[in-house]
Amino acid sequence: MQDTIPARFHGLWSEDLDHCGVPRHQRYDIGESRIGFFESTGIVRTVRVRGDYAAATVFEQYGDGPGTRYAFYMALEGPDRMRARYDTRDGFVLRRCPD
Repeated sequence: MQDTIPARFHGLWSEDLDHCGVPRHQRYDIGESRIGFFESTGIVRTVRVRGDYAAATVFEQYGDGPGTRYAFYMALEGPDRMRARYDTRDGFVLRRCPD
């Protein structure tokens, strides 16, 4: 258990590489202690890591609501591809956006 996301997961990721430069819901900016979404930011509370797998407990405040705590799962499948999912929802594939 640690309190930051490892560097190998950091970067700008998108479900569609054609939209890397366009802010939208399928784009994720993953950093050490936060995950940037389209209209909000999830603050990382804890992270469990095993090799190329990580599960981050994230708190996200959206608008004036009370906020939500959930797990964000990440599984690297190479340097530029990652599977991800929220809690028990269906997973999706992300590709690392070029610099």
